[in-house]
Amino acid sequence: MPVSISLNVLARFAATVLAATTAAQTRSCDRVASLCTAPMLIPYNTDAPLYHRPFGTVAVIAANVIAYIATCRTPFAAAADLVEPYVLHHDAIVPLQWITSNFLHADLMHLLGNMVFLWVFGLVVEGKLGWVGFLSAYLSIAIVQCAAEQAIAVAIGADGYSLGASAAIYGLMGMSLIWAPKNEIYCIWMWHIAAPVSYVEISILVMSALFAGIDFAVTLLIGFQLATPVLHLMGLVPGMVLGTVLLKTNIVDGEGWDIFSVIAGRTGASSVDAAEPSSPAEDDEQRLIVAKKVMGEQLTIGDCDAALALHQRMSARLPQWRLNEPMQQQLIALLLSRGDTKHARPLLVDYIKRFPAEAPAMRVMLAEVVLREDSRPGQAMAILSHIPPGALLGDMERRRSALHKKALARRDEGELEIATDDV
Repeated sequence: MPVSISLNVLARFAATVLAATTAAQTRSCDRVASLCTAPMLIPYNTDAPLYHRPFGTVAVIAANVIAYIATCRTPFAAAADLVEPYVLHHDAIVPLQWITSNFLHADLMHLLGNMVFLWVFGLVVEGKLGWVGFLSAYLSIAIVQCAAEQAIAVAIGADGYSLGASAAIYGLMGMSLIWAPKNEIYCIWMWHIAAPVSYVEISILVMSALFAGIDFAVTLLIGFQLATPVLHLMGLVPGMVLGTVLLKTNIVDGEGWDIFSVIAGRTGASSVDAAEPSSPAEDDEQRLIVAKKVMGEQLTIGDCDAALALHQRMSARLPQWRLNEPMQQQLIALLLSRGDTKHARPLLVDYIKRFPAEAPAMRVMLAEVVLREDSRPGQAMAILSHIPPGALLGDMERRRSALHKKALARRDEGELEIATDDV
């Protein structure tokens, strides 16, 4: 059973990270050997609410893996001549490198370490934004950080180069810190590779403070230079800024557990609940406006899980919550396309009652569900009987006719059913 990570564990892990950060660069095989004897913290999941599946996160991880395979001649390290044109050089402004350098890694441990943290913080961010928003945020942070790094390097005459996804991942961590500081990251902890495995939980707030604190401490020790700690912090800052903007503009709902609500002691209410309307009626109206905007965005990109979750949440909170006709039709279509008749059925019934003039096609869909899922031919025929002659055309009329014949045959075969009055 997972337990909250103790301070002495954090302290030892922090010391290990600090030593690894300040150590001179070694050959890849030496790094693998040394890491096998060092403490390891491997994040793998989170308890943050996820309203979107992590398609974008998986795609970014896959892109990093493919890029690594394409640029290495041995499993343990990338080939310098293959990555050299695409890393972020510090002696010139090259916009292409603002993108390519984020998908390149020096060696296998560099890749693996970044990808496990990309996975867990990607879950949090994409869980709020969906894959389109996630990819936009991830690439924006990566480009802003790399552009600033290269501009500063050219201005101060720095040499060298950088590569890797860690700065963009720090940006995701910054967004997660703003939106869900109290949520836990589930991690595997090992004192070394052969030690027993322990499962620990670390809040996003503690994990962010740990890693950012280490980088800040190293920066103070070695002075400001375009080294790993400073580059990490340069990714963290735009992530926090972007997270704040998305939260304050109600594009993301922190559900009362964002960093500002936690600091103010007002946890547990959504970002709309936290507004200060002049009356309860205005409060409800504001919630409806924000929720319908978000619902429209989710339906537009076809995110069925997020749209259904929002509909259920708003239905429970606001008695006056109703989907308009196009939105309800879109949600029904998404649910039926993946075979989710459990959630589609009540929406079909509600649609037929609220929009009778537009309901003939929905009656066909409901009758199909009733006949297929409930084996109720009589009820299916009753639902179809309310469709006016000539109301359906083309394929939908053929579906209605075939369904009616099938239901009639099953009823005539003596199939028994419990009579109800759905619509």
